[in-house]
Amino acid sequence: MSQHKLIESTPRNPSQNHSLRVAGLLFAVLLSVICLPDSVQADYVEGRVRVMRAEGPTVEVTTNGARVEVKTGTELTQGTAIRTGASGEVDLMFDNGGVLEIKPNTEFLIEKFEREAFDASKVDYKNLKEEPTPSKTKLNLDYGTILMGVKKLKEGSEYNVGTMVGTTGIRGTSLFVKYDKAKPDEGTIVGVTEGKVEFLTPTGTNHPINAGESFGITDSPTGATIKPNPPGASALMAETRGVDQAIRQKAPAKAFESSPVTAGGDASLDVASVKPEMIKVEGGSLPKESQVPNKSVRAFEIGKYEVTWGEWQKVRDWAVANGYDLKDVGQGLRDNHPVTGVNLQDVVGWCNAKSEMERLTPVYQLKGKTYKSGACKEKYGDTIKQTTSAKGYRLPSEAEWEWTARGGKNSKKYTYAGSNDLSAVGWFKDNSQKHTHRVGKKHPNEQGIYDMSGNVWEWCFDLVGTSNRRVRGGGWSYYAGDAAVADRGNDGEIGRERAQHAPPLAEQRPIVHPQPPQFFFIRKSPRAAPSRPRRDPRPAPVPRAGRGARAGR
Repeated sequence: MSQHKLIESTPRNPSQNHSLRVAGLLFAVLLSVICLPDSVQADYVEGRVRVMRAEGPTVEVTTNGARVEVKTGTELTQGTAIRTGASGEVDLMFDNGGVLEIKPNTEFLIEKFEREAFDASKVDYKNLKEEPTPSKTKLNLDYGTILMGVKKLKEGSEYNVGTMVGTTGIRGTSLFVKYDKAKPDEGTIVGVTEGKVEFLTPTGTNHPINAGESFGITDSPTGATIKPNPPGASALMAETRGVDQAIRQKAPAKAFESSPVTAGGDASLDVASVKPEMIKVEGGSLPKESQVPNKSVRAFEIGKYEVTWGEWQKVRDWAVANGYDLKDVGQGLRDNHPVTGVNLQDVVGWCNAKSEMERLTPVYQLKGKTYKSGACKEKYGDTIKQTTSAKGYRLPSEAEWEWTARGGKNSKKYTYAGSNDLSAVGWFKDNSQKHTHRVGKKHPNEQGIYDMSGNVWEWCFDLVGTSNRRVRGGGWSYYAGDAAVADRGNDGEIGRERAQHAPPLAEQRPIVHPQPPQFFFIRKSPRAAPSRPRRDPRPAPVPRAGRGARAGR
């Protein structure tokens, strides 16, 4: 059955160059969709993780958002998030042989753990020297300290640990990784007791760390700062040397015979693993108080989550390999954070690539041909055209975005998307800790859609004047008012008044990651044609509440 999707993206910092980029904005794409399953390499299966020790009352564990009661022997999978308090500690063993100790005051995520199939019940984990089969592992350390022992990896394996500052690439080693959110100037501290790792920063610095070395690493637009032997590293190095053997000796003879734990609880607490998912939104009309000129909206489907950095990369790789010229590589703190740092031209090119990748008709054209280049010399507002009859991905109209954010026919007339309390549903200046967050981590709105208020600004396709596009929803470095569902964005400047009150750029982005656009997928129902964006010749008003756009899939 043919359906339509929308994608939303986030522009860069609104107070800067606004011709094409907007701070943390999102974009939405409309498309007719044949729902395809998430692709996982056929020879890979989801790995398992066993809790070897859990101490202290301050341990909270969720798997794909659902609470898990953790004790020794509990089995976990990818998508598990672990938070420890002042007295909490957790030891883990992965079924490819890796071990990990999570120290107190730590938030840690097993974003991905897949490996080629094998019979784990026949593996001697006490004396393992090399992982049984190739594997793919992505771990995220939001804050705190982890000690690790990773057995020699097979050819083709990947093992990465991400922090706010960069990513540690591992081939088989013993190491610790620490990030103190209360001391961002210290950066990420990495120490290696055996083997060798490489630390890659967002600005492209690749720093090798050999056995016996430890470094504190920070990043900035001008490059990385690397300090050897940071405070506290010596004690952590000594502790790391014994962690592999200590945890491994706790393993039973057949460490992975037991059944996985059945999770239950509040699924809104923490979304660790995010897969594209569409939510159907019935049509209707925006309330009279809405400032959007065209208030009528037809039925459509929209992405449950913002478009992530991981999804952006996957489609962009395909696009570049198939004749697309997308200039901006994009950025993201993690694979499951919103993509940022992409301009609108690249966003619509990305949408066309996404459409072709899924054998759908591209929506955007330039001079009568499918738009494939992010370098349009003319004003994109005048040259890139949207073919509303095409059944591919596109940006949402402003009316579609606001109708969705307000809750559609399920609206409870909240100030923000899902609540009158922005802290419950969105990330903004007062609670973001100056960075983006995993999509879906807050509560959804009335329609089950996440992050439409805050996290990152979002693109709409509607024109402002002759060459700029609307942005909505607010972003992590902006005020609560900017995230209100009623507030309209304009062209990415977010208005002079807000620019005057916004903190300096250095304060907004101390982690050095620009806020590029993100996006959602919106899918129109088969019977309803996507609504045509309307041109608004008047300057956008400076509303009382802030704007932002959110991208989804």
